[in-house]
Amino acid sequence: MLRMGWRMAGLWMLLLGLAASAQGTRLTHNPLSGYTSRVWKTSDGLPEQIVQAFAQTPDGYLWIGTSGGLLRFDGARFVAYTQDTLPAMAENSVFCLTTSRDGSLWIGMEGGGLMRWSHGIFHHFSAQDGLTDGFVRVVFEDSAGAIWIGTDNGLFRLASAVAERMDRVDDGQRLQGLAVHAIAQEPTGPMWVGGSRLLTLGAGGRGYALAGKSSENRVKSILRTSDGTVWVGTVAGLERMLPGTSDFVAVQGIQGTVRVLRETSDGTLWIGTIGLGAFTFRGGVLSRVKPYVAPPSDTILSVFEDTARNIWLGTQAGMERLSRTPATLVPLNGASDFETISADTDGSLWVASTHLYHLIDGVAHEQVFREANGARVRQVFRDRDGALWLGTDGRGLLRVGASPLHYTTANGLSNNFIRSLIQTQNGDLWAATDEGVTRIRNGICRKFEVQDGLAYFSMRALAEDRAGGLWIGTDRGLSHLVGERFVEDAATRALRNEKVWAIHESDEGTLWFGTRSHGLFRMKDGVLTQYTTANGLASDSIYSILEGGGRFWLGGPNGISAMTPTEFDHPAGERIAQVFYAMSNAGEIAPLYGGTQPAAAVARDGSVWFPTNKGPVSIRAAGSPATAVKELSIDQVVVDGRRIESVAEIVLPANNSNLEIGYSPLLLGSQEDLRFAYRLIGFDTDWQYASSRRVAYYTNLPAGQYRFVAKVFSRNETGGAQASIEIRKLTVFYLRGWFLSLCVLAAVLVVWAVHRARLRRAHAAFEAVLEERARLAREMHDTLIQGCAGVSVLLEACASAGSEEQGELVGYARTHLATSIDEARQAVWNLRSERTDDFGAALEELAQRTSRESGVDVVCSLEGTRFPFAGGPMHELMMMSREALYNALLHARPTKVRLNAHYGTREFALEIVDDGCGFVPGTVVDRHYGLIGIGERVKQLGGTLKVTSRVAEGTEMQIVVPRQRLDATKGVA
Repeated sequence: MLRMGWRMAGLWMLLLGLAASAQGTRLTHNPLSGYTSRVWKTSDGLPEQIVQAFAQTPDGYLWIGTSGGLLRFDGARFVAYTQDTLPAMAENSVFCLTTSRDGSLWIGMEGGGLMRWSHGIFHHFSAQDGLTDGFVRVVFEDSAGAIWIGTDNGLFRLASAVAERMDRVDDGQRLQGLAVHAIAQEPTGPMWVGGSRLLTLGAGGRGYALAGKSSENRVKSILRTSDGTVWVGTVAGLERMLPGTSDFVAVQGIQGTVRVLRETSDGTLWIGTIGLGAFTFRGGVLSRVKPYVAPPSDTILSVFEDTARNIWLGTQAGMERLSRTPATLVPLNGASDFETISADTDGSLWVASTHLYHLIDGVAHEQVFREANGARVRQVFRDRDGALWLGTDGRGLLRVGASPLHYTTANGLSNNFIRSLIQTQNGDLWAATDEGVTRIRNGICRKFEVQDGLAYFSMRALAEDRAGGLWIGTDRGLSHLVGERFVEDAATRALRNEKVWAIHESDEGTLWFGTRSHGLFRMKDGVLTQYTTANGLASDSIYSILEGGGRFWLGGPNGISAMTPTEFDHPAGERIAQVFYAMSNAGEIAPLYGGTQPAAAVARDGSVWFPTNKGPVSIRAAGSPATAVKELSIDQVVVDGRRIESVAEIVLPANNSNLEIGYSPLLLGSQEDLRFAYRLIGFDTDWQYASSRRVAYYTNLPAGQYRFVAKVFSRNETGGAQASIEIRKLTVFYLRGWFLSLCVLAAVLVVWAVHRARLRRAHAAFEAVLEERARLAREMHDTLIQGCAGVSVLLEACASAGSEEQGELVGYARTHLATSIDEARQAVWNLRSERTDDFGAALEELAQRTSRESGVDVVCSLEGTRFPFAGGPMHELMMMSREALYNALLHARPTKVRLNAHYGTREFALEIVDDGCGFVPGTVVDRHYGLIGIGERVKQLGGTLKVTSRVAEGTEMQIVVPRQRLDATKGVA
């Protein structure tokens, strides 16, 4: 039954092909060539996988209508607009998108009506604006700039793209109740409208009959192509009306709903169907689109070509981008673990993988050689005699054809695993193996191994230079064999420890060495120069080196680099201008293979071929490099986890610790090969390079003014688009000018205050010294001097007295002198007792002693309730009392002196009154040192001094001191 099913399917395809031929079309199923594929699903950022529409606005962004919302796409990042984020959006499901000539984007929704996006503003049209049906299926701008809106229930029209009110179009009742799903226009003016019926509008408008039942000929899409053909996609298939005819004819080969029709810039008609996938029609050939990467779904809901000529397919399970590429893949069924690809003398190619293939005119034919006896072939080589040689994986070297030969270790081969084959100028055949190199001359094998001078036993590449020398690349160094002797030179010394996987001599005699990890080396005029990714190479691993189409081609794991020979002569360290074809640009055509030669080949037409895990891939030598990025934007600024709007200047708070700046290029093609560089001018000393990361991170920036600059360039560019933003970080308050000024002022004030304090301390110390000197002077005056004066008086009296009185006076003088000496010592050393004492008793004793010594009547009286005096104040009062009493005795010549002490509740008063000669106030006597000392002592105690004197009537001195300065029981203030 299964076999019968396949037969019926084959018969059915044959019948379809015959029918298509009868209609002038031919159905093919060849894989899509010239494009690479990339698919996006919900896991890649789509809100829902049903993608129903595409449009591109003049700013370059791609807009995507999905069942889950509207998206804006820059080639890498999506910005979503949904009911949750956009109040004007009445429904998430976007069914159709159109860009009008003024740059406005028109958004038709399923149940949500119509929206217009213009200059960043969304405007919603509803029933109040004349749109009575919310299910918008098509939006079309005619040649006059009017906007036509097709819905599930009628056709509507806006007079212009800026109009706010729309009108219903009935066209003489012909459109009433019509579900409009497609609109097109003839250059001469008539409008095509399709839905439940197909018709044209205006004068001379008519309806058109389509094949099939009414349920099968419902129109889903209409397109007039550049050749004048009108195409109509229906539920049942595809129909067309050729120029000069008036009827539609069904196109055979598509038996299903044709949802979308789109003509691309190269004149190809793209046909999107429900369940049958995508088709193309060009030159009478109808082809089913089969990208190398399986599409996400066979239900194609939309087809769109952007300005970069990428083709976008919206499906029921995601969206797919088909990008033009100079790479063409020839898939090999059952091939894997690719080995080599080599060119034959007849222009064909030999491809060695798990099976051996002969590639003729782009078609791969599996080839089996009986002589190989099932051995896996690593490489195919055609010698100058036309014999075909096979290097095998473990079976040695075979020559197939009329005169077969087989070389193994048994007859002299170094090893049975062949890695490279070449024929030198003298006709010798050389085989590089896993364990050395073997020369075959006249059927005799000669081995060259490590003990002979070979750098390493594991071989990778062979090449002969024009002088006949043999260069051998190994997994640990380079060897140069001249004749039968290994020689050492600059190249072998420099590459002593390198894995040399590719060797090539150019037409002018320059030698090239490709290494596994350190790029490309050129030996020219005895000078060795190194080229790496820093010079713009695709990779530092070089699998193959070719010359073709006037360029050098380098194959590696990350892609293919191409450059002209003159570009290698640029100054050292400068990037080499180059064309770069990244394997990511070819979707799943990755990675390239290498390690066994030949790892690339140049075909007769100039194309270069490289082995991949999907099959051989060719690069057209005339292919143009990828489109340069025209725009780069800074689209994200995050400050301490808070996203802020990107403006001309970002102001960071003083306490900011984390700053993230995101930048994104606007490129709808592949962005996987873009490189980025950024720099924060004022902070970074040099450019920071990044391959895929598009966010710059900074932490704890110092306060200041900065400028962030990002730039993008593809690998074949030395510079590209760039974007910048100003950034200013505020200074913490304690580093701002006003605060620093205050700090300086405060510091000055502190210094001034310290200086003043030091001055005050110095003055205080000086005053203390002066006070101490004054005190000593007072004490000396009141004790020693007064005592001496008393002694002097006694001695004078003694001199005039009798002998009996002299003895008594001398005793008084001795006692007085001892007391004076003791008081003087106490005054000098300030050894005053802090104990309390009775001032009244001391005053009475002073009065009695003085009266006895001087013979003058000295009377003491005490009034009020006594209280104990502190030692210091009592000493001061005693000194004042004695000074006043001695002054009266020495200078006033009194007959009587009265001492009166009054103990008050708040004050203590002491009066010294004599009946002496007195003096005139203000005279020299008033300024006597004794009075000055008494005044100073009174001032120290916080008291007052009053002296009253009249000539011939005597003197009265009154001392008043606050009690709290004297009373020991209350503490001395």
